Amino acid sequence: MTRRPWLARKWKICGLLFLATTLNYLDRQTLSILAPILREDMHLNNERLGWLARFSIGHICGGRSACWG
Repeated sequence: MTRRPWLARKWKICGLLFLATTLNYLDRQTLSILAPILREDMHLNNERLGWLARFSIGHICGGRSACWG
């Protein structure tokens, strides 16, 4: 049997894409579940809740890459 390292690399990339998609989905679901609780506890309106969501998503993406550099 000949080895095909490119095939293993393709499956690793597919696995990473699947993991990233799953984490993105779970993050969005968690935020939608917590939205009513956050609105009540922190007295947030829809606009401020949107800013909070935008900040958290930006912090997750940008904060991780800033730590790696």
